[in-house]
Amino acid sequence: MQPSTDEFVREAAQTMAVLEAFSPVFPELGIKEIAQRASLPPDVVRGLAVTLCELGYLRFEAASGRYRLGAKLVGIARSFLGARGVRAAAHGHMEAMVARLRAPLALSERDGLEMMYLDYVRGDAPVLVQHRVGTRLPIATSASGRAWLASAPAVEVDAVARQLAARSVHGGTPLEEHRARAQHDLQTLGFTRSYGDLNPEVNAVAVPLHSPIDGLLMTFSVTSPAMLVPARRCDAELGPALVQMVADVVRDLTAG
Repeated sequence: MQPSTDEFVREAAQTMAVLEAFSPVFPELGIKEIAQRASLPPDVVRGLAVTLCELGYLRFEAASGRYRLGAKLVGIARSFLGARGVRAAAHGHMEAMVARLRAPLALSERDGLEMMYLDYVRGDAPVLVQHRVGTRLPIATSASGRAWLASAPAVEVDAVARQLAARSVHGGTPLEEHRARAQHDLQTLGFTRSYGDLNPEVNAVAVPLHSPIDGLLMTFSVTSPAMLVPARRCDAELGPALVQMVADVVRDLTAG
């Protein structure tokens, strides 16, 4: 049964806001910083932080007087990722493709208004920006976000578009225009593209996958410095290779 909004628990939402204040860029925060990033009163944050420390979800660093995410979250993350059958089936294929093309490859899923990496394989590929599991990218300008836009149900895209428009973080171009471009690329090429749109020095292509196991929509994206892999090579080599890799993953999932 669909949960009712009447059952919404404010304290639970506040707790999650405290945890979500931390990121790879801000791994260690004080009470005031958490309060600012979570949009909560410092007194509320202090009580939640003490509780989360007692439960192991936060760790207090006595030397700095600041907080870090606790080890107990690792178990939750492992359970979340382990439930994604696509990740387990795809990882070997991702490693093989990265070794062959020397271009980093990521598996992503939409989380709110961003795409989040569930898996990332770099190998010895050259990179301009080091990414990792948990990295977040904008939907409108990233190849993975455009793969989601081209494949997601219209009702989901419309909801995301409204939220992005309200926050004015769509890069100045209506999301519908990004979606139309992504759908055209997917229909004509089999993959979506972001050539210098997210980062002027980076080219990326992406392919969506609807999991035959649970119906989840995920995306695979491969990136490379534009100076090493220009757009024409992405179109001729990286994109088609990624399409074939995703087809192999779907085959394995279906067979399994």
